[in-house]
Amino acid sequence: TPNESSIEGNLESAGTAHGWRNIIRKRKDEIMRRTTDAEEKKNIEVDIRKTAETQLIVAALIAAVTFAAGFTVPGGYDNNHGPDNGMPVLVRKAAFKTFVITDTIGMIFSTCAVFLHFI
Repeated sequence: TPNESSIEGNLESAGTAHGWRNIIRKRKDEIMRRTTDAEEKKNIEVDIRKTAETQLIVAALIAAVTFAAGFTVPGGYDNNHGPDNGMPVLVRKAAFKTFVITDTIGMIFSTCAVFLHFI
């Protein structure tokens, strides 16, 4: 309480000796502080592991989506017989080129994140 701490402060500034009860209480407080520090370190380690697992799941999902998007291109494929048969319809559009580049970057970074998790 505030009163106890101000009284203790006044007594300490006056140079009085602590009673046994106060010495034992301070030792218990130090022991409790040490155990809470150890528990806090353990909790931090658990939180880091949970965060890493969550990031692994997100990276795996992004890799799966970008892989699927690479095969199901926007606009579909050209089914007409001729030299462009099987090519994406939007192959000459800037938006399609941007899609391919960003899809590739997403795939590379997400697979790197998955592999780095296991290293």
